[in-house]
Amino acid sequence: MQGSLVLSLLAVLLAAANGEYSCSCMNSPAKCSLSEDQCTVNSTNGACMFTLETVSSGDETVYATCVENRTTCLTGLISLTVGTDKQVRTNSMCCQSNKCNQNITLAVPPKSSPKNGLQCAACDAPDADQCKNVNIPCMGSQDRCIDFAGTLVKSTTTTLVLKGCATQSACELEVNGTFYYSQKTYTLTKAICRAATSKGSNVAVHALAFFPTLAGLLLGKQLS
Repeated sequence: MQGSLVLSLLAVLLAAANGEYSCSCMNSPAKCSLSEDQCTVNSTNGACMFTLETVSSGDETVYATCVENRTTCLTGLISLTVGTDKQVRTNSMCCQSNKCNQNITLAVPPKSSPKNGLQCAACDAPDADQCKNVNIPCMGSQDRCIDFAGTLVKSTTTTLVLKGCATQSACELEVNGTFYYSQKTYTLTKAICRAATSKGSNVAVHALAFFPTLAGLLLGKQLS
């Protein structure tokens, strides 16, 4: 036990000497754990990112990770629905010092239960070929459809394709930005955000497209 503490202290001292600081879950929040091994970031450009993630079941987990470019660290609340009864809510914060998450409290809004009449195509898969793109209803204040793709940080082979309903805050995410989802940190390679459509709009569009064809058939019948 004492040996582990000594090694951790030495790691922090060496990082400080090299113009770096360590990102780790210290004291608060109580459920915080590292999504990676304890890591260090450059004190000039980097940041520690802490994210509270809550899923539909109600389970909450806080994870810490290192962000090499602090300008890509998006903070604040995001609410997603990416499948039937699959809601994910996150709240993130970034800071730039050792143990900087101490005395920080993260919270997320309660699960959105009322459907708002909007819909989006949904997908949560490793690649686009596995997406079924089934339309799902949006909840609460979710009025945007996202179409995201990303690569797991420190990996070139683990990928994610994510589509679904989202709050406006998700539209602030950009390509090359850091995105935290399902206890993993991804670098976004695609970040498309558009307005969600009303549930009956697709039917209306198909009906409008059919009317000219129907009118032409009736006119041709009368002329003959």
